[in-house]
Amino acid sequence: MLIMVRKFTSDRVDQVAQQAQLAVTFQPLDRATAPPMLNDTDWKKLTKGAIIVKPANDSVMTGTTSITGIENTPSLILVIV
Repeated sequence: MLIMVRKFTSDRVDQVAQQAQLAVTFQPLDRATAPPMLNDTDWKKLTKGAIIVKPANDSVMTGTTSITGIENTPSLILVIV
């Protein structure tokens, strides 16, 4: 078995955001600190790998999904466009 890992440092997150030309934020997957726009149904879908896209206001869309790390620990990625 071969496992390759790349640590997401703040520099790497900035690089991804610059390449994607999007505001990208990573944070621990925790219901208490999840974006308030996620209701319980969205949260259940998110923890099963769904991508949740919602309008934040008239000009901003948000996309949220979970990614699983090397220790099989899910993390949250939030992309704001």
